[in-house]
Formats: sequence, structure tokens, C-alpha cells
Amino acid sequence: MIFCNDMFEVVAKVTKELWPDMPWPYIFWADARYLGGMYGQFRKSSIYISTSLSIKSAVIILIHELAHTVNCYLKDLDTEVIDSEVHGSEWQDCFDKINEKYEEAKCMNDLEYL
Repeated sequence: MIFCNDMFEVVAKVTKELWPDMPWPYIFWADARYLGGMYGQFRKSSIYISTSLSIKSAVIILIHELAHTVNCYLKDLDTEVIDSEVHGSEWQDCFDKINEKYEEAKCMNDLEYL
């Protein structure tokens, strides 16, 4: 079986294009109770996404958590430990780059991304 419109795969590919040397984190689906009611969590080497989300919401949360992971990679941190900087301008730049490239790829409807 082949999924021809796997949005998660498109997010993965565009992120790898932006930061090809970054080690790819493990992605886990998790019950929201495990996540303390949150929609997603990240660590430097893993991302957790709630199973209670719609596919569209899960894609946005994946991009959100990937932006944290990329930001940690760029800063050479194990985790973002300063709360005031968690969603700061550097994180926003990472999020915007991934999201913009994802939207471009999604709109191209080009099989090279699949």
C-alpha cells in the first residue's frame, strides 16, 4: 500500500531540505493523557503528538514541535530550558521556514515530494 498524499512525509522532506545535517527525531503518537493534556511535546531526539488530533491539526503540531527541535539543534542544546525563549523569534523563524516550505510543497501537488 502506498499513501500518495502523506502530509507528514511532506513535512519531513521539507524539513530535511532546510536542515539536511540535523539528526532526525523519532516521532511518536501518544495518548493525550500521557502528554499531560498537551497536543505535543518535544525533546532533542523525539517528538510526541497527541492521537486525539485531526490530521490537519497534527500536521501543524508536528511543524510546531519540529521548530523546537530545529531550534535546539541550531543552538546545540539538549532542550530549550528558558521558558521566555521557547516561542521566541528564533523558534518563530524555524516554524515559519518549515510551514512556508510545507505549504509550497503541498500546493505544488508534485509527486517528487511524496
